[in-house]
Amino acid sequence: MKRIQKIGIYAVCFCLCVACSADSPFDDWGENGMDGGMPPGGSSGSSDASGTLLDFDVSWEDIADNSYVEIAETIITDKNDDEYDDFIENSSFASSIQIAFANGSATVTGSVSGVTVTTNGAHVTVNASVAGVEYVLSGSASNGSFKVYSDKKFKLTLAGVSLTNDSGAAINIQSGKCVFVEVKTETENYLADASSYSTVTGEDEKGCFFSEGQLIFSGTGALTVTGNYKHGICSDDYVRLRSGSNITVASAVKDGIHTNDKIIIGGGILKVKASGDGLDCEKGFIDIRGGLIKADISGDASK
Repeated sequence: MKRIQKIGIYAVCFCLCVACSADSPFDDWGENGMDGGMPPGGSSGSSDASGTLLDFDVSWEDIADNSYVEIAETIITDKNDDEYDDFIENSSFASSIQIAFANGSATVTGSVSGVTVTTNGAHVTVNASVAGVEYVLSGSASNGSFKVYSDKKFKLTLAGVSLTNDSGAAINIQSGKCVFVEVKTETENYLADASSYSTVTGEDEKGCFFSEGQLIFSGTGALTVTGNYKHGICSDDYVRLRSGSNITVASAVKDGIHTNDKIIIGGGILKVKASGDGLDCEKGFIDIRGGLIKADISGDASK
């Protein structure tokens, strides 16, 4: 599999299928597929001396979501493999804190030594200095958020949560460590941010779901993200989507998924509607190994 610096076309087919319609609006993507028909495709393939793909064959395919058949990733168990730490199966999370949003507030259940959780209405802030902690979010808030300061990796479980923040990101991870985001099976989760942010001096915050560190998405529940400020999902490190993921960026003012390091898509279903780029990696590469990807990209000079 060759690495791609940027997706410079609307869609590309690798292991399974990547589908897109430049003419069909995102709202038309349903169980019966896209209404825009089957656009033309096909080009010759070549690469430069470094192996970077310059152009390549494109396979256009109009496929319904419920027709997509997932091929599960092989779990890496070799500790010497560079991707070993990306698999949640190789980590342990023995402690759990439950955070339930309702009626303009958040109820915190459970306590862990080394973790402090504070609430201000439905805005929750975590300060943690220990590893092995899972935070489980549920319920809804029309003006709420979840923010974490941590120097250890942790797990974030979305278990039927709906958060809209009117002053910043819906989820804001101020940590350079890995975050395993599990979207719980048979749940629907919604995140939306503000159109302008009131940020803390010295802190970065670039999208509705933002992290300074790696974001590794897994689980077969549904996650829908709306980026009203900049990006939908953003990491200053990298983003990885495991097979089985079901993620929709309903809209983004800029990029659907934006990273500094890399984007790895191991499978699942990803839908992106953005006014910037669909997938954008500033310094690294985009590695698509499978999955069904549908992109509706409408901005000037967007990719």
